[in-house]
Amino acid sequence: MKYMIPVPLHDAVKKYDDEDLINIINTYKHKLIKNKYDVNEAALCLMDSCQTEWIRRYGNKPVPTIMTEEMMIIEGEIHDTFPY
Repeated sequence: MKYMIPVPLHDAVKKYDDEDLINIINTYKHKLIKNKYDVNEAALCLMDSCQTEWIRRYGNKPVPTIMTEEMMIIEGEIHDTFPY
């Protein structure tokens, strides 16, 4: 049996690469804009920890805005321009 040792969130986020931080921050910002009730307290804590880690690494440099897969799926269903 394999056991996992719990790690504090801020320690785990320090091991994330920049792409993971950007994806998490952009995904939850998008969810907050679309419907704030889709984001629970745990997701807010994760987003806050990722934003804190971004500031620790890059200071006041803004987080790049990207379109995540979730945004593409939602927007693609609404604005489908390809005929089938």
